[in-house]
Amino acid sequence: MTKTKKKTRSTATFFALLKQMKGYNKAFHKECKEIEVTEFLKGEYGEGVYSVSLTALSDQEYTELIESMRYRLKEECNPTKMIEKAERREIIHAIIQTFSRIGVYVVNNDWRELNKHIRSLPISKGRIIPQIETRELPSLLSAVRAYCDNIAKKQKKEQHLANCN
Repeated sequence: MTKTKKKTRSTATFFALLKQMKGYNKAFHKECKEIEVTEFLKGEYGEGVYSVSLTALSDQEYTELIESMRYRLKEECNPTKMIEKAERREIIHAIIQTFSRIGVYVVNNDWRELNKHIRSLPISKGRIIPQIETRELPSLLSAVRAYCDNIAKKQKKEQHLANCN
């Protein structure tokens, strides 16, 4: 009687793509794999409890997972998107610098104070920076500069009055 050996799928492609994904950390290799597979399954089947084993995926699921990863990597490497991300980062940095002139800072990734001021601007329509499209950010920056200039003038005036008394 001969034993039949179950054919195992090569996961080399998966791990090669995983290492290229944004947020991949070699120290948390297993966790990154589990997150990638679980997020894929959530996208396919909705919320639920899933096996995070690559070998438990059907051939079709595995193929779709690989295609999904390739697509996301291609999107991340898209020159137009990369330029847009860089421009967005640059404008957001300028907004943060402008707010620092009036004593509003982002400390330990705490954006609450800055977002409170952003929401108060009519141009933001009650939104915060992540909700504002890149094409709207230059206008927001102009509004932030005017807003901070006005507050800085008020602060100077108050400081002058305090010094006079």
